[in-house]
Amino acid sequence: MQSPYIAKNSTYLTTEDGQISLESPDFIQWLEANGSFGFEAGENSYRARKDKLPTGVYWYAYKKVSGKLHKRYIGKTEEVNYTRLHQVAQGIRQTSVRQPKQIEVQSQDTPSSVLETLQVEIRELRVTVMQHQQILESLTANQVQTTPDYQAIANSVLNGLGLGRQSQAGKALDRFIRELQKTEQG
Repeated sequence: MQSPYIAKNSTYLTTEDGQISLESPDFIQWLEANGSFGFEAGENSYRARKDKLPTGVYWYAYKKVSGKLHKRYIGKTEEVNYTRLHQVAQGIRQTSVRQPKQIEVQSQDTPSSVLETLQVEIRELRVTVMQHQQILESLTANQVQTTPDYQAIANSVLNGLGLGRQSQAGKALDRFIRELQKTEQG
């Protein structure tokens, strides 16, 4: 008996009882009644598994790469569809911790060019924070809203850049965090 799976480039779940379209209500019903299935995407294939947490039921992708288990959030049952499963496949082999980004400052670089580079990094950080907030919101629906640990995120970014808290970037991040906290309070 083969476990249920979605073949590469297929929009159908194959079970021992036949095929179910991923865009049909039958697929959602199947997900509610079952706990796992395979998603085939070449090197990015993974096993999708339903995890029951105190905050609700969520689907996660699991894949072992070089002895390390990678886990990615797929979504709530009603959010599981072909597009989302494919998005998760694209990122399943990536490490969950963002790799440090090195900024090389050349002697010919002006303070304004270094500042522009840091501003780009800050914009990327804002996007990352917003993405994490969206995930948190979906996980904590009907729960007490939590606030991300902005200082920990800022420290991680600064460490990745090889910069300290007293650098221009560190001070800019501190100002950014204060502004975020003001908007959350107001």
